[in-house]
Amino acid sequence: MASLDRVFELNFKSEGEEELLTDLYDWALPTPFQEKRHLEKIEGTETSPQTWRMKERMKTVSVALVVCLNVGVDPPGIIKTQPCARLECWIDPLSLSPQKALEQIGNTLQKQYERWQPRARYKTSLDPTVDEVKKLCTSLRRNAKDERVLFHYNGHGVPQPTSNGEVWVFNRNYTQYIPLSIYDLQTWMGSPSIYVYDCSNAGLVIKSFHQFAEQHEKEYEEMCAKSAVLSGSLPPNFNGCIQLGACGENQILPMNPDLPADLFTACLTTPIRIALKWFILHNKDKLIPKIVPEMIDKVPGLLNDRRTMLGELNWIFTAITDTIAWNILPRNLFQRLFRQDLLVASLFRNFLLAERIMRTYDCTPTSSPKLPPTSQHPMWAAWDFALDLCLSQLPGVLEEMQTTQAAASANGIVPVEPVIASYAPSPFFEEQLTAFQVWLEYGSESRQPPEQLPIVLQVLLSQVHRVRALELLGRFLDLGWWAVNLALSVGIFPYVLKLLQSSARELRPLLVFIWAKILAVDHSCQSDLVRDGSHKYFISIVGDTSLPFEHRTMAVFVLTNIVRNFRQGQQAALQANSIATCLEALDENDRELRRWVCICLGLTWADFSPARWCGVRDSAHEKIYSLLNENDPEVRAAAVYALGTFINSTTERTEHANAIDHQVALTLVNKLSTDEASPLVRQEIVVALHNFMLVFENNFVAIEQHNIINQELQSSPAGGGGMRRISSQTRMKLLNSSNPAATVTGAESHSSNFDPIRRVASSSSLSSLMVAFSPGSAGSGKSTLAMGGIYGKVYSTMIQFEKDPYPGVSLLAKTVMDHIRTKAKELLSSTGQLKLSMTSASLSPSFSSTSPSTLTTSPLHRGLTNSVSSAVSVGTTGSVNSDVNGDGLKSTKDICPIIGTKYIQWCWDRFARPTIPGHSNGLGFNFSRPMTNVMDTQDPTHHTREWRYIRNTMVRKECFRRPKAFPGKIDEQVFSSRTLQHSHGSTPTSASASPSFSFALTTATPSIVRLHDYEKLLLASEGSTYSLYDIGETQRLIGKWENSNDSRITSMEWLNAHDESLVMVGSDDGSIRAWKPDLEKGKPKLIISWNALSEIGQMTKSSKSLGLIAKWDQEREKILATGDSKVVRIWDLKSELKVGDWPTGHDCLVTSIDIHRSEPNLVVLGLEEGAVRLIDIRLPQTECGVITWRDFNESWIVDASLRYDGTIVAGSSTGRVRFFDLRSRSSTKTIDTVTDITALAVHPHIPYFATGCLNHSVNVYGFQGSQAFLANSIRDGLFISGRMGTVTSLHFHSYKPLLATADSYSINLYKSKSWIL
Repeated sequence: MASLDRVFELNFKSEGEEELLTDLYDWALPTPFQEKRHLEKIEGTETSPQTWRMKERMKTVSVALVVCLNVGVDPPGIIKTQPCARLECWIDPLSLSPQKALEQIGNTLQKQYERWQPRARYKTSLDPTVDEVKKLCTSLRRNAKDERVLFHYNGHGVPQPTSNGEVWVFNRNYTQYIPLSIYDLQTWMGSPSIYVYDCSNAGLVIKSFHQFAEQHEKEYEEMCAKSAVLSGSLPPNFNGCIQLGACGENQILPMNPDLPADLFTACLTTPIRIALKWFILHNKDKLIPKIVPEMIDKVPGLLNDRRTMLGELNWIFTAITDTIAWNILPRNLFQRLFRQDLLVASLFRNFLLAERIMRTYDCTPTSSPKLPPTSQHPMWAAWDFALDLCLSQLPGVLEEMQTTQAAASANGIVPVEPVIASYAPSPFFEEQLTAFQVWLEYGSESRQPPEQLPIVLQVLLSQVHRVRALELLGRFLDLGWWAVNLALSVGIFPYVLKLLQSSARELRPLLVFIWAKILAVDHSCQSDLVRDGSHKYFISIVGDTSLPFEHRTMAVFVLTNIVRNFRQGQQAALQANSIATCLEALDENDRELRRWVCICLGLTWADFSPARWCGVRDSAHEKIYSLLNENDPEVRAAAVYALGTFINSTTERTEHANAIDHQVALTLVNKLSTDEASPLVRQEIVVALHNFMLVFENNFVAIEQHNIINQELQSSPAGGGGMRRISSQTRMKLLNSSNPAATVTGAESHSSNFDPIRRVASSSSLSSLMVAFSPGSAGSGKSTLAMGGIYGKVYSTMIQFEKDPYPGVSLLAKTVMDHIRTKAKELLSSTGQLKLSMTSASLSPSFSSTSPSTLTTSPLHRGLTNSVSSAVSVGTTGSVNSDVNGDGLKSTKDICPIIGTKYIQWCWDRFARPTIPGHSNGLGFNFSRPMTNVMDTQDPTHHTREWRYIRNTMVRKECFRRPKAFPGKIDEQVFSSRTLQHSHGSTPTSASASPSFSFALTTATPSIVRLHDYEKLLLASEGSTYSLYDIGETQRLIGKWENSNDSRITSMEWLNAHDESLVMVGSDDGSIRAWKPDLEKGKPKLIISWNALSEIGQMTKSSKSLGLIAKWDQEREKILATGDSKVVRIWDLKSELKVGDWPTGHDCLVTSIDIHRSEPNLVVLGLEEGAVRLIDIRLPQTECGVITWRDFNESWIVDASLRYDGTIVAGSSTGRVRFFDLRSRSSTKTIDTVTDITALAVHPHIPYFATGCLNHSVNVYGFQGSQAFLANSIRDGLFISGRMGTVTSLHFHSYKPLLATADSYSINLYKSKSWIL
């Protein structure tokens, strides 16, 4: 036993495997098929309808100011205190004569309103009569038409409103108070209107208003019932009117002498002034001694100049009131009151202040629609702080102003607005941005929205904080579509739209990111960009090579949105030379930029012929061809999409247009049809070729007609009972069907100058269509088309896609081909040619023995050929295909695509999602980089992956450490599928005659078994199904699934065994599928599938069939595929493209293939004819064969494995195992295992190999140098599995002395007693 221990230690040491012991090995391994395109459905996300954009914009165009003061006379019913409030519009009416006071108050009130809406038409009515009010209201409504009219009522000089819904005015002599019914006022004012009631008991007026509104509606309904003429007129909508009242029902206005009498009007029209006054009155003991109420009239600055003290206060007030309203009001109500009308928005902002101030004097301002209480909102504390900072600086500022003005006057200088050096701007906005930034650190959709969002909008108006505000806004929009909707609802859109007029370069990356996020959610903004000419802003960014790729990519995305299904956008982009700019960007070395440029080009010329011809002049399609070889499948898919819309975008069919379409279709077929592994790209190819088939539909219908007729001819009885009679009527049909005038134009003869009278031979017409075709050999059941023509190639390619292993691809192709088949059958039925062809098939009993050449020149074939041509010709003029032009082609404008993908919508959706943390695009975040390269240490999946990698390292270290004890015999059974489910199968009689690979296996016969490298999982295949077993403590069958209904599994591998593993399954039809097993639900998900070896089964010298044999190279992300083929085809799964074909050098089956990480460029092949071949994939394909060992006397090579030390271990079906050194041309060691073998497995790291013997046993061997020994045998009846069937597969665990076996009865697992499973 000591000698065996020594043997183990000497073989086990490997310098090349040392990196497997490092903790970073797993982190460095690639994990293919982890991109978003593999893990999620390729479709867009349905977002909720956008409600931020107002359905109708309104503005207040007329204002009626009705002032009822009757200066000097107190109205009855109200006992005023002495002293009491007297100021009206900040004017003391007793300081002037009554008439002058009234006029000055009216003029001042108008000026106060003009600050908020200077363009409105103002009419003042002072102490009016009922007729004057009626005349005023009706004239304003007539001029305003459908716009809003404001009615301001000051009733301080008249009695309180009555419970009957009346306010008071005067008679002509001012001797009586005359009631004015709100019902009449509604009739005169109409709608939409806004009412302001500055009087006591205002709440009663609002209540009466609603009652009268309902009365108007009832009267309208009654009138409509009596007269049908009125049924078409619009009903009254007084309930939609807006009302603001100074107080509630049974409340009187404050009479505090320190306040103005029109306190409510002062709050609505001069909010800053009244706010300062109220703040001073309520904080007398807390202010500095120099502050007096008279100072508020001397606050320097202008309301609309944010650089001044007064303007900054107004700016802060707007931000705070907007914030309060946005956080308290429902979104639709906020939009209506604060974003629909500038004057209404200003009045409601000021109404919030009025509510706060007047509540302190036992008045509750009311409104309709009713607002929730806002007087206790915490943002008012920020407003008080801003006022306090302003007042604390006010004495110093006023003193500095006086000094400056005195000095200017002394020097004879005309005084101007002085620059106040001692004034320090408020930190309000900077602090609010900081609060917003804190929210962004922890915010999410589940939390309350940030209350500072309206303030961010206001900060955009300031150049000082604009950059920071845009950056924070971008971070907020990046949280998802819900954040974009919130920002749009708060009113961010017009601000960021106006900023596009800025030429500041530092704003470019910020604005382009914000617009990308907005357009990803709301595509309707494209019209706004085109209307303002802002599309040129983004085109200039695309062409600015000094900007980072990320910024230019986002600009292309915005441009793509502008042209997407929007003809005005396409026209504007074309006029701005966007196609040339985008084509130049195709040369940049950034895959995301190239991808979006292709999508942008595809949408620019989609159904837009001028853009297509502009692209033709710039050779756009030829430049896109180079992207068909791009390593990124998403770029290739975008390129195919662009070429597909290029085909289907011309409205005029000319010879030049057809030639270009032929070239595009041929390029797609030649470059990608057989070299593409990505289903994403293949689906786009099907859609692109389907566009081509629809344009040239009649040609493909003709090919299908030919196939249908050939199938009918070959399926009809032709060899029996002698010659059959033919009627003269049938004979005449045959003669008439060969009319030479019935022709179709070929692939090279489409021209706008097509002459419908020109006659050509029918045979030449059909030859030009398909180059040539023959019915094929007798009994083949197939018609062979010569696919040299473009239509034949496209047709053949679509047939291949119809059998594609990926369901999404095959479904698309089948839909197209079903459409073509339906058209062909309809045409044949309509012309009677199908019946004719079936009748003709019965003419000659020797038809099946007719050679193709004879058939081509026979009268029957000529008649058949002309029948196809005639059917197509009829289709070009008949009712079945009436939507074709003179060339026999469909007009593009009449083509309706019958299939499509959601790839473009899926790409759009990625911009609307939150960006992946860890990458930067200049803003601190990114939107499009691969998730596989991102390591977010806070993500729970990262912790899971970290644990998994630590476990993997421990498994490898346990294997590679120098053990003191040999693992021993592999003779302890730890798992058997027989205990789970009993199965039976068939066994061969001779291994060499019927190797394990060619068993006629039933669906219940295990044929392949594979152990997972790290998890306690075992894979097994049974015919067309594969099973997954848990071999741990639970020992259960996790699931059994169908791989493909019409193929047998011939190869299996674990992909990404170090991480989230996938199952790769190869079938005898040449396809490979990768499944993601779900250990909990038990239902796997198909990640990718493709035809890896399309020419499989075409071996001429072999009567056997292996199907597909594949080997997975994890480190290089490559799959090597061979089997029933003369080549080894290598696929790069990172790019999902075929790398190339390396010939095997032998016209026989490849029975095994292996590659090892120590020699990644050397491939070992086991061949059917008993040879082991070594090829070097670094060499040219014609010189790749390095050496061939022919030491097995033409016996079948069961397996050939390349080990870490450069040793090749190969065994033949006769039981002979040979060892080869890469440097030697002959074997270095030979082991005769005595009996014929059906399976062979070599441990990759431990000196073990095992053979499955014909005598229903498994032998385990150890080896070293020239020595080899039989460790143990596993035989019938020694274990819980009972009888052992014929061994079909063996597999060693990569790092443990575990051996999995599959025989015709069960699946079993054995281990060394010294190792723990």
